[in-house]
Amino acid sequence: MEKSSIIPIHLFKNRLDQEVTEYCQRDLIYSYDRSNDAQRTYQKLWVSDCVDHNLYTVAFQEESHPTHRFPCTNEINEKRNIHKIHYKINNRMFFMIEKEDDIWTLYIKYNHASNVELDKMNEDWNQTIQKISKSIYRKH
Repeated sequence: MEKSSIIPIHLFKNRLDQEVTEYCQRDLIYSYDRSNDAQRTYQKLWVSDCVDHNLYTVAFQEESHPTHRFPCTNEINEKRNIHKIHYKINNRMFFMIEKEDDIWTLYIKYNHASNVELDKMNEDWNQTIQKISKSIYRKH
């Protein structure tokens, strides 16, 4: 992101850049990281979504699968080349920036586990949303 960005990236730790090619076939996604040759197949299942003021929240359940589960490349519905930037908020949350063609997508990725302290995660989530919202939607 440029220095004139209104996104408070200075609040986050550990930047990770990826150049990813994703192949989609129905609800399966095969992701290939061109920078380090990593491969991953996963399935995204919609759980819920809502709109609250300027924020659109969508919940997905993401399940990892063995890479050989992805079908033949003749059956691909979509191919996407994405530049992904991950900023660590804590061990379970990441601020994500994706650029595909000239379209930018910003979101917070939260990886849930049954042994997570939910009060602490809610506090981190609310603080992060507040900081990002204040920065992005400020009056110019």
